Amino acid sequence: MNQLRQLKLEELHCRNFAATTIRTYLHGVEHFSRFFRRRPDQLGPEDIRKYQAALFTQFKFSPNTVILRLASRNRVDSRRALIL
Repeated sequence: MNQLRQLKLEELHCRNFAATTIRTYLHGVEHFSRFFRRRPDQLGPEDIRKYQAALFTQFKFSPNTVILRLASRNRVDSRRALIL
């Protein structure tokens, strides 16, 4: 397990998230990372905008699903900002 994933797991456990929420968030971050074929910490705001557009246009996700996917990404950013 890489360090970024471990930090995310620790944060979600500390915030007392349910196991299904943790799995969903991790899946969202993995999907985001695979979409660009780069690690999540190497992607920036412009990549998030592109990903959001792709979720609506390519993947035909509902607005609620898009919000969940972007929320899972933001949880990683918030934790990384606290560490730096």
